Amino acid sequence: MPNAYPIRKSPRADWFDYNEACYFITICTKDMRHYFGEISDGIMYRTTLGEFLHNELSDPSQHHPHISIPQFVVMPNHMHAIVAVGTRRAVSAANPHEKSMVKATADAARRVPTLLGTYVASLKSAVTRYANRCHTPFAWQGRYYDHIIRGTDDMKNINSYIANNVANWETDRFCL
Repeated sequence: MPNAYPIRKSPRADWFDYNEACYFITICTKDMRHYFGEISDGIMYRTTLGEFLHNELSDPSQHHPHISIPQFVVMPNHMHAIVAVGTRRAVSAANPHEKSMVKATADAARRVPTLLGTYVASLKSAVTRYANRCHTPFAWQGRYYDHIIRGTDDMKNINSYIANNVANWETDRFCL
């Protein structure tokens, strides 16, 4: 029986394994709905769901010893974060039972989950489960944006963007 769904091309770079590096990620809500709060007079007022997401981003190492998030911002309909993915040696030392992972290949059928992708899926799942427990309507956009941070200047620009995101909300392309 032929596959009923077409195989979608991965938006990830096939030349990079998405482990052991720093990334700038953006994850949006479905239809850009304001599930996480509202911005008024330059202040982000988070909903209960937005507060839950904020807390999850504040301490990722509790469930993911290989992940740290030095900077993030929760916006009404999306979030931005710098995600630092540690080394496999640190992961193996912290959790000797964790499955070994191999470098992702360009062949989508053989693609192996990466540490970054696993973390993002876990974060999205935790927020969705919390929303369901609270009987709060909620949905994520299907994919997420990532950018491999390449050097000090790139990191400075991203840090500035995140730090000023709330203040620049009115001109943000995610403001709907």
